[in-house]
Order: sequence, then structure tokens, then C-alpha cells
Amino acid sequence: MEEELSDMGDVRHLVNKLYMALNVDQHQVMKEREILAQIEEIKTQLAPLEKKRENLVSAAERRTTILAGAGLGYMALQFGFLARLTWWEYSWDIMEPVTYFVTYGTAIGAYAY
Repeated sequence: MEEELSDMGDVRHLVNKLYMALNVDQHQVMKEREILAQIEEIKTQLAPLEKKRENLVSAAERRTTILAGAGLGYMALQFGFLARLTWWEYSWDIMEPVTYFVTYGTAIGAYAY
């Protein structure tokens, strides 16, 4: 068993010597330079797309903020309007079905969006 391990060690040593003799290090350096050049080329091609993506993200964030504010404003106005009708104009007995259908209609509109 020990002879097999020492034989494997000898084989590994010979393979390492062979790699050194064949200038594998130079080949690796050349490949690394080629890959780095490809990476730089891809980065230059990707730069305009990244700029466009950033513009799209900022537009989406702006639209989301506007829609969230509009939705909150609509809900506040709806609450105020229904509260006014419930406590000053009519009673809860009259307004209960109205509030149900208004809320249900709002949910339908939200899901439709």
C-alpha cells in the first residue's frame, strides 16, 4: 500500500515536471489575458444596457410611488365620504349596504389593475 502511495507521489511529481517543461505557466498567463480582454469587451457592450436598466428602474420606482400615494389618497377620501354619510347624513342601517358595495367595488378595481 505504501509503495502505491509513493508511486502516486512520483507520478504527480513527474506530471508537475512535465507541465513546467511545456511552459504551462505561459499558456495560463496568455489565456488569462485573453479572458480579461473578453471581460472588458463585454463590459463595454453592457454599459449602455445598464444605463437603460437604471432609467427603467427609476421610472418604475417613480410610478410605484405615485400609484401608492394615489391609492392612499383615494382610500382616505372614500373613508371620509362614507364616515360623513354614516354619522351625519344617514344612519348605519342605511349606509351598511352602501359601504359593502363601495368596498367590494374598490377591491374589484384593485384586482383589475
